[in-house]
Amino acid sequence: MATNHAPTLPACDAGPQRVVSLLGAATEIIYRLGLGHRLVGRSHECDYPPAVLALPMISRPRLNPKAPSKEIDAKVRSCAKVGEPIYALDDAELATLAPELLVTQDHCRVCAVTPRDVAASSCAAVPQLILKPSSLADCLDDVLHVALALGV
Repeated sequence: MATNHAPTLPACDAGPQRVVSLLGAATEIIYRLGLGHRLVGRSHECDYPPAVLALPMISRPRLNPKAPSKEIDAKVRSCAKVGEPIYALDDAELATLAPELLVTQDHCRVCAVTPRDVAASSCAAVPQLILKPSSLADCLDDVLHVALALGV
């Protein structure tokens, strides 16, 4: 009699259950993996899929994104010069959400919240999955990194 010896996969509930994504691409990956239910918070830039808009927004730019580009550039340069973050995190909301994992990026300090921004917040001790894609291959690898970090 033949038996099916399929590989054993991790349980669906393995890995962190309370995740905050601070990067739009990571949010989309988490949903594509079927794990959107684990997200408890998002960045100000996470807007897809539409269901994510119901989650608390825990970051905001410290500058006016609708300002003229020259003004934005001056503010970004000023922040960089004195070592100030471009983004602010809502420490009170993060404390309420009690995330077990933060997904951040370390590719561009202007584009999205970075580990340095997190280090300046009340959730500095929360484990982070830090993505840093520089190529298409890196982006594809990030899907695997997110899946592994979430235990699937």
